[in-house]
Amino acid sequence: MEPTTGKAKYYTLMEALKEQILSGTIKPGQKLPSENELTRHLLETGRRNIIGIFKADDSQGAQRHKGYVQALQESGIPYDPENVIWFHTEDRKTKPSLMLSMLLDSKKSVDAAVCYNDQIALAVISMLEEKGISVPEDIAVTGYDNSLIGQSSPIGITTIAHPQEKLGEMAAELILEKIRKVPEEESSVKRLISPELIVRGSTAGKNLSTETKKIEKNPREEKTMGMDAKTAILEQKTALGIEFGSTRIKAVLIGADNAPIASGDHEWENRYDNGVWTYTLEDIWTGLQDAYTKMAADVREKYDITLTRVGAIGFSAMMHGYMAFDKAGNLLVPFRTWRNNITEEASEKLTDLFGFHIPQRWTIAHLYQAILNGEPHVADIDYVTTLAGYIQWKMTGERVVGVGEASGIFPIDSETNTYFADMIAKFDEAVADKAYSWKALDVLPHVLTAGDNAGVLTKEGAALLDMSGNLEAGIPLCPPEGDAGTGMAATNSVRIRTGNVSAGTSVFAMIVLEKNLSKVYPEIDMVTTPSGHPVAMVHCQNCTSDLNAWVNLFREFAQTFGMEISTNDLFGKLYNKALEGDADCGGLLAYNYFSGEHVTGFNEGRPVFARTPDAKFNLANFMRVNLFTSLGALKVGLDILMKEEHVQVDQILGHGGLFKTKGVGQKILAGAIDAPVSVMETAGEGGAWGIALLASYMINKEENETLEDYLDAKVFAGNAGTKMDPDPADVAGFEVFTERYKKGLPIERAAVESLK
Repeated sequence: MEPTTGKAKYYTLMEALKEQILSGTIKPGQKLPSENELTRHLLETGRRNIIGIFKADDSQGAQRHKGYVQALQESGIPYDPENVIWFHTEDRKTKPSLMLSMLLDSKKSVDAAVCYNDQIALAVISMLEEKGISVPEDIAVTGYDNSLIGQSSPIGITTIAHPQEKLGEMAAELILEKIRKVPEEESSVKRLISPELIVRGSTAGKNLSTETKKIEKNPREEKTMGMDAKTAILEQKTALGIEFGSTRIKAVLIGADNAPIASGDHEWENRYDNGVWTYTLEDIWTGLQDAYTKMAADVREKYDITLTRVGAIGFSAMMHGYMAFDKAGNLLVPFRTWRNNITEEASEKLTDLFGFHIPQRWTIAHLYQAILNGEPHVADIDYVTTLAGYIQWKMTGERVVGVGEASGIFPIDSETNTYFADMIAKFDEAVADKAYSWKALDVLPHVLTAGDNAGVLTKEGAALLDMSGNLEAGIPLCPPEGDAGTGMAATNSVRIRTGNVSAGTSVFAMIVLEKNLSKVYPEIDMVTTPSGHPVAMVHCQNCTSDLNAWVNLFREFAQTFGMEISTNDLFGKLYNKALEGDADCGGLLAYNYFSGEHVTGFNEGRPVFARTPDAKFNLANFMRVNLFTSLGALKVGLDILMKEEHVQVDQILGHGGLFKTKGVGQKILAGAIDAPVSVMETAGEGGAWGIALLASYMINKEENETLEDYLDAKVFAGNAGTKMDPDPADVAGFEVFTERYKKGLPIERAAVESLK
């Protein structure tokens, strides 16, 4: 026998046995129970829709797949190759869970999963729990190898235990026979040793037959699903990220491996008061406290720990907007969010003054518009910041923001990673006649970059965040970032020639540039990564709001006829229906403008659907045109970058609600930009995870380790996402639609002017 260099002896022996089976040395009818017993066990518990997850680049994976197939066939269940997920060594940490998640999102019927080993099984169980799927009630899961990780899981993983001692004895006897040159046909060594099936909680169900099975209780019940997660919490090897999105505040706690281990969220909606889109301070603090409380409750439920400390905290929020405070810390006017298009005059004048495009939603545009309007509160200003900057201030007492967030306040010089000094001087000169007691740098937040320490949680901040009083002061905070920066971190799009598209209530594309653009474009915003690299940003106010409104109309229709359809089914069916439509949407036209859209020159918006009498009006085209128009304004802006500036991009990643329905939003976007689009498993997580990663980077980075390298090596290694190339028919169809979209803009303008 060959020496077993670098590999456990029993694995080598098992492979040798398998070769003997395939060669016929072990006769048909003889079986290695380990290869099919797990699947047979699941079948005995009443499972019929069993997914197999196997490793493609070793013989063990191939043999375990054969046992899975054999067990199905013996039970009269046809083998379906679409029910098998293959992975390789390099993608073992991400692909199994990701592909199974996508199968579930496609509404495929699944009630069990046979996994290649215990490690894969544990990852699958974690993913199922994140999706709110109960193990084993909804889906049973098996592992293999009876490893310590399987034994330590609180649920207990059903697995196969190898009889290593017996295998060693058999190996010795086989060696002795070879030394004695005993012919194979005269061998007296028993070639079949049955590994042991150990049934634990991951498959135990109401239909389980236990006549011949060994039921083992978890010997380490106090160890949670991840002992690693519990230890990380106890040893403060965690990072907490909290992001204020447009419709949801989400808190995500990540462990030492940067994977989420607990979460909580709070739904909220902006208000339209006196012509201004806003959230009240009560909205802000009630939402933050609720999200944190739910996250802490999740920790307590999963790990039986009362959360008192974490390793680091990061806060993020919708970029831009305007929050102005006096010396006493009082909010001078209601929070003016990014959604407002009320600063057109200021935007135009500052763009001319700076030679740099200043969008209406930027903080400096709001400040300058208030000055132009002669608003009396301006004289009393002591601090102007964003929502993320405000939360950081209240948590730490520090008036700081991350450079990515700062780039939506005032133009950033990527050479110095702070505000352009000459533009600051020009602004101060422009308002000098007002004789304010402050200068721009006096009232704007200080700029920090990713990895910098941005203060520590004060006692007052801890009391504001955690209403229970359990959270301790002294926790370090990373620089607060905007949703653009956290989206870049969450999609590993911080390196030059990468990009991402975030599509939810609003939509924006971020492309990290190799060089500056040749000129100023009013449709393109120039911001930065959390490390300060220049980024071309196409930001559009409107994306899925009108699309969601139409889907809700279909829900109301179904309910009228007594049909209850889940949200996932409703979106899944309607979104996929769009893929059946004509490439150009059959001549239909729609505008999703709930609010104004600066890319196309609108200060206000009106949702509009229009068609000619001869247009192909059917459900598929209707859904397709509403998906197309959700990216319509974005397409106009991106065409400038791709077609006029010839910007090169190696990778585009999509995230946000539009991409939750498998393959649909991804396919539409690939057609819109004529470039491959990848979506990761974290597509629906968004910025809360991204800001948690930035907090983790601050406390865990090695000396001189860049954010790009940290994300590549310690977060996204082996996870490139699921890539989809553009369909030429979609590309051509989107071009036709875009021309119709641009020609039809007067229709939208007439609606704005006529519908008051």
